Parts: sequence; structure tokens; C-alpha cells
Amino acid sequence: MDVCVVLYRCDAGRVEAGLRPGDRLLVVDNTDDNRGFAAGSNRAAALGCGELICFVNPDADLTQGCLERLERALDDPALVAAGPDLGTMNPPLLGDGSPSFLSGCCLAVRRSAFDRVGGFDERFFMYGEDVDLSWKLRRLGGLVRVADAGFAHDRSETSARFVSLHRTFRHHLVVMRRHRGAAGVERMLRDSFFSLRQRRLRQGAARLTGTADYLFRARRWV
Repeated sequence: MDVCVVLYRCDAGRVEAGLRPGDRLLVVDNTDDNRGFAAGSNRAAALGCGELICFVNPDADLTQGCLERLERALDDPALVAAGPDLGTMNPPLLGDGSPSFLSGCCLAVRRSAFDRVGGFDERFFMYGEDVDLSWKLRRLGGLVRVADAGFAHDRSETSARFVSLHRTFRHHLVVMRRHRGAAGVERMLRDSFFSLRQRRLRQGAARLTGTADYLFRARRWV
């Protein structure tokens, strides 16, 4: 399996320790030229040729058991991608029991499917690119959360920063418009004013600026 890691002011030691014999570690360091997670992941994937790719964030302790169980899940030809159990950070499930999307913090995917959908959309830079990829992949086959493949991912403090929230809300609108036909701008605006009334000022303001950014720029990505 090709294990792809994008670095930013860190190293790949926690991932490298969990590799199995035969796995290939593919690293792109964004520290000096940060083009974003999506672009870094695409660059890392392009370095390899394995039938399976696993994208892994460097801020978690990867285990051989996790990789083994993800690979075993993809023995099912009906599936195109698999993710581990992330505990409280798991994306919600759909009515059929499949995940609504798979988190890019640890995502195993068939290279053929990844290439066919064009990989990650690099315009996202960071946040939402995994949702977009998952929904593109779902057109080709199933997604699965592998319950016995654990991956203890550190909770990122950057996700609560204003710029991170701004990107999250902007990209949510792009993904909804692209895959559901309607961005849901009105609901986002209602939620922003509700957040402001509840004195969740950072979140409310980020919803507003994210919506404005979508309307004036990012909706052209669709």
C-alpha cells in the first residue's frame, strides 16, 4: 500500500512506525511551500503506483493493524474507499449504515478510483476536500467505516481558528451546490445570525464571511 503523508512543521515518525513490510511511505513536505492539504496529498499520491493509497495525517499513531484491516476491507470489489473508526470524530452514518463521507485524516482508496475522479480538488486548500472526494467516489462504489480499524487522531486546535471556520463554511456551500444542487445559502445565513445572537461570535462571523466568499468567488468552482 502507498501511504501518503503531507507534512507541515513536523515529521512522519508517528506514521512510519506503523508501516508494514511492503508498504511504501510517500511524503510531501509543505513547510516551505504550503499549497494546502489537497495539493500535497495529490502530489504524494503521484509519487507512487500501488493499487491502494492510504492518506494519513502525521499527528496520529498509525498501527499495522489499522492498515491491515483497511486493506482487507477493500478486498470487497464493491467498495472503493475505507476509513477507520475515529471515535468521537467519526463522520455521521447514512440510513444504510454507510458513512456520509470518509475523513482525510486516514483514508484508504483504490488508486484507479482516485485517479478516475481527479483526486482531491486543490481549490479547497484545506477542509471539505475529503467530503468532496468521498461524494465523487460514491458514484463509483461503496464507502465503509471499518469498526475494528482504530486510529487515534489528535484533535487539531487549528480547526477552531477563524480562518479554518471560514474555509469550512465556504467549502460546505461549494460541496452542497456541487453534489446536491443547492448550496443552502439561506440556511447558512440563518445559522450565522443565530450564532451571533447566542454570542458565538467567531462562528457566526465565520459563517457570514464564508458565505460572502462563496457568493463572490468560490461558487465558480462548481
